[in-house]
Amino acid sequence: TMPVRMFICTWNVNGRLPNEDISPWLCAGVRGGDAMPPLYAVGLQEMVDLTATNVALGTASSMPRAREWERLVLKALNDASGPDPRHRYRTVALEVLVGICVIVAVQDGLRAALSDVRTTTLATGIMGLVGNKGAAIVRMNIHDSSVCFVCAHLAAHRGNVAGRNADYDAIVTRASFEVP
Repeated sequence: TMPVRMFICTWNVNGRLPNEDISPWLCAGVRGGDAMPPLYAVGLQEMVDLTATNVALGTASSMPRAREWERLVLKALNDASGPDPRHRYRTVALEVLVGICVIVAVQDGLRAALSDVRTTTLATGIMGLVGNKGAAIVRMNIHDSSVCFVCAHLAAHRGNVAGRNADYDAIVTRASFEVP
């Protein structure tokens, strides 16, 4: 097994794009390609307002916003990584479920080590069917290890621990990836 440094983060963005530079969040003061982790997994919740229209339209209403977030993430990473093309970040997976988004970006130097990249979603909202709650998931092999990144938006409210536990259980037991 070869070690790979990763930066894994999540942010409930409350339906908004940032009006400031996100590189302090993603790069944490680290500059230059070798100093930066070669893999970033960025999870976002409430990427779009969870209106009835957005929930009904699902990914169709969310994908433009997901692409904008992807652009912001890649800009922050590539601005910080320096001029060496081996350190340039590119998206290897982007998955969206209504307001839930997971973006996985890697430096070009790591791309050859990736295989079997797959994505899926699982809705756990109203009656276990609506995508206002649930997960966007990416799995892949890196060298000889399998990794899975799950961005989840679970049942709301402080007292609803049972609802969040039920959402978690549904994601873990029902999420599956199509075999190519």
